[in-house]
Amino acid sequence: MSEILDSNPSPEDPLHTFEIDETVTGWVFSEGRFGSVNMSLLYSKHDPLCARLRFYKTDGEPEADWEFSRALLAWGYHEPAGEGNVIFESHGPNYLGIHINPPDDVEAYVYVPRPTVKSYLTQTYELVSVEQEQAIIDQAFDQWADGELQRTPQGT
Repeated sequence: MSEILDSNPSPEDPLHTFEIDETVTGWVFSEGRFGSVNMSLLYSKHDPLCARLRFYKTDGEPEADWEFSRALLAWGYHEPAGEGNVIFESHGPNYLGIHINPPDDVEAYVYVPRPTVKSYLTQTYELVSVEQEQAIIDQAFDQWADGELQRTPQGT
């Protein structure tokens, strides 16, 4: 799953509180242009399956967020992975290529330094292991089933 998200989320929302913020300058190719781009790889223990890539405008303000599976990113770090809206593939020994192809927006190829991705993944799995991930999901499901947890639609 990948999607573009609201770049101005509510600060009170725990899903938008990030314990890991790995900031990096990478490269982007889109609409026939190639240039550097400031990004952050973000992670919240409240949404343990999700990795987030945030793009910044030149003035430092967030421009867009992409969400995708943390497991898919980890898989893509080692070998080509994904299909559809987001595909990960090695781009030489130094960069991980991320092909972003949103259905209603501009296609882009983003190149992130591999050491940054490795550091980010290591930090996320230290914060929430695969075993803890499942326990968090089970707890959230139980809260949802008991009517204690409701997902607020975006834009409200």
